[in-house]
Amino acid sequence: MEHLKRGRALIFNHMKYDSRLNLEEREGTDVDGTNLEETLRKMDFEVTVHNNFKHDQISEKLEEVAAEDHSKEDCLLVAVMTHGADGGIVYAYDQQYEVEELWQNFTAEKSKTLAQKPKIFLIQACRGDNENQAVEIQKDAAGSNSVKLPNNCDFLIMFSTIPSFVSMRDVDNGSWMFQAFCKVMDEKKYADDFLSLLTRTNYRITTDFTYKDKFGKANKQSSCITSMLTRKIFFGPKSENSVTGCQPSSK
Repeated sequence: MEHLKRGRALIFNHMKYDSRLNLEEREGTDVDGTNLEETLRKMDFEVTVHNNFKHDQISEKLEEVAAEDHSKEDCLLVAVMTHGADGGIVYAYDQQYEVEELWQNFTAEKSKTLAQKPKIFLIQACRGDNENQAVEIQKDAAGSNSVKLPNNCDFLIMFSTIPSFVSMRDVDNGSWMFQAFCKVMDEKKYADDFLSLLTRTNYRITTDFTYKDKFGKANKQSSCITSMLTRKIFFGPKSENSVTGCQPSSK
C-alpha cells in the first residue's frame, strides 16, 4: 500500500467528567495529549484532538470519519485516554460505554475505503483494580483482483494494561504507555514494522517504570496488544514528492 497521505489520527482525551459519575480528574493526561499529537504529526498523520467529549459526540465523530473517503490514505489511528473498568468499559465525559464501540464503524463492510488498511487503536485506561506486582528474575547469559476478506480484519488494538488490572499515569509526565510510545516512535518509527515497535513500547513500559504502593511493594505494568493485521506495516517518511508510506512486507 502506497498512498499520498498517511491518514487520520483522532485523539479523544478525557481529563474531566460529569460530577454524577464520581470519577477523579485525570491529571497528567494533558501532557499525554500534547506529546502524542506531536509524535503523530512527526509520523505524518493528520491529527485532530477532541477533549472531554460526551458519548454522543464520540459516536458522531467516529461515524463521520468512517464515512469519509480514505482511498488516498495509508491507515487510520484512534487514541483514547480515559478512565476504564473491568469488562471492557471506558468512559466518555457523561457516561460509560463498551470499548468495542470505538472500532465497530470501521469494519470492511461499513468503511469500504479502509478495507485492507490498518486501523490502529491505542487505549490508555484501567481495565480493573488489580495491581501488577513486580517479580525479580535472573537473565540467562550467552494485484487488483477481487478478494473475499473477513469483515473484522486489519485491526490493531493496544491496551495500556491487561484485563482486570490498573493502568498507571504520572501527573507530571503523563501515562506510562504514552511516555513509552512517544519515545519509541520518536527514535525508531522508520526502523522496524509497527507491530514490532509496539512490542518495543511494551518492553519500555515493563522496564522503565515502577510504582510503589503504600506498603512499599513495587508494581509494574504490561500493555496488551491484539493484532488482526494481514501484513506488516512500515511507516516510511512522507514528502511532497513521495507517496511512500504505510507499506506491506513483501514476505
